[in-house]
Amino acid sequence: MKKILPFVFILILLGCFFIKIPLDVVGFKIGGNWYAYFTYSFFHENIFHLAVDAFSFYMLFHFLSKVGNTYAILLASVIIATGSAILSAKVLPTIGASGIDYALTGMMLCYLLNAGNKFVVPFLFFILLGLYGGFFIPVNPMLHLGCFFWGFVFWIIYKWND
Repeated sequence: MKKILPFVFILILLGCFFIKIPLDVVGFKIGGNWYAYFTYSFFHENIFHLAVDAFSFYMLFHFLSKVGNTYAILLASVIIATGSAILSAKVLPTIGASGIDYALTGMMLCYLLNAGNKFVVPFLFFILLGLYGGFFIPVNPMLHLGCFFWGFVFWIIYKWND
């Protein structure tokens, strides 16, 4: 975990600040470049976008890596985000790591439900607020819903009743 995070944050920072490539090149979209489905998570629109994605990733991944295998969770999140990106491609380019964040959010909700945790209701409120806001700002809500759903399913298969 400690060896992976600095590398990921360096790539994200490079994508946010130093590499100024048009969104049509790095964001995935219908008829776009094939490699964008794998690289879109490293590019962000601005520092606020980067901060929200990085904070969400850190908080969710930090907790889940304590109750599950770090590499399995990270690999599943990336595969889920890439698969959902392919299934939810739209005309406008999509960038950012929110797909990975929503996959982790689905895993976290499944963990909380299985553990009978008292934080389920506040966490559900947080999720619904994020999904609701996603329909009114220029994001890809189908990517978020797909990643959330498949993250939840992954955790059921991976850790339910462990």
